[in-house]
Parts: sequence; C-alpha cells; structure tokens
Amino acid sequence: MFFRNRDTEIKPAATPVKISSFITRNCKFEGEITTDDSIEISGDFIGNIDSKKEVIINEFGSVTGTIKADRVVTEGKISGKVTCNTFKGDKKSFTKEYIEAISVTIMGTFDGIIKCDELNVQESGIVKKSIQSKSIEVSGKIE
Repeated sequence: MFFRNRDTEIKPAATPVKISSFITRNCKFEGEITTDDSIEISGDFIGNIDSKKEVIINEFGSVTGTIKADRVVTEGKISGKVTCNTFKGDKKSFTKEYIEAISVTIMGTFDGIIKCDELNVQESGIVKKSIQSKSIEVSGKIE
C-alpha cells in the first residue's frame, strides 16, 4: 500500500532517515510522486518520483521510470533515468539505462550510461556500456 506522512526510521546510510512515504512489498503503484521528504519503495512503481531528500529501493522493490532526488539508494531494480547528487547501488541491485549524479557507487550491476564527477565501482560491482566521469575508482568490473 501507499502511505503518506508516516514517520519511520530506517538506516540505509550512516544516519537514520525519516521516511514519510512508502510503497510496500507486493504492492504495485503507477503514477507520479512529488515529495519534500524521503520515500521507500519495497513494491513495484511505474512512473516519476521527485523527492527533495532520499529515495530508497529495497531488495524487493523496483522502479521503472524517472527518479529525481538528493540521494538514491537501491538494493532492488531501477529501469530508467536517475538524476541525483549521490547514488548508491548495493550488491543485490540491478540498475539500467541512465544515472547522472555527483557521486556514484556501484556494488551491484549497472547497464547503461553514467555521467558523474566521482565513480566508485566496488569489488562486487559491474558496469556495462558508457561512463563519463572526472574520477573513477574500480575494484569491480567495467565491461
């Protein structure tokens, strides 16, 4: 289900993030979300997300569409265009199409175009296709 203004603390980053919007597991939602707060996706979302804070996609979550946010953290799947300041794809994540960010960390798989200032491909990370970055650190694979 989709809930708004629910205050829950989770810890995908070093500090707790206040989540005020959810799409829960086994829930499918299609449309457009605009929020000043963070949002967590555990179900399937098709459409556009515009958050002034953080978008978190859990391991069961998927987003097909456009994401604009300050920070995007994913363990799930993203298919579409992501524009943010900071992007982090965890080990289980699969992201395809396009990321534009200041800082990108890939620990999962990315297939598409990355435009960023700093790219860090961790040991478990795989990047396929095109990279445009001022700084690249690679422990994983670039194919």
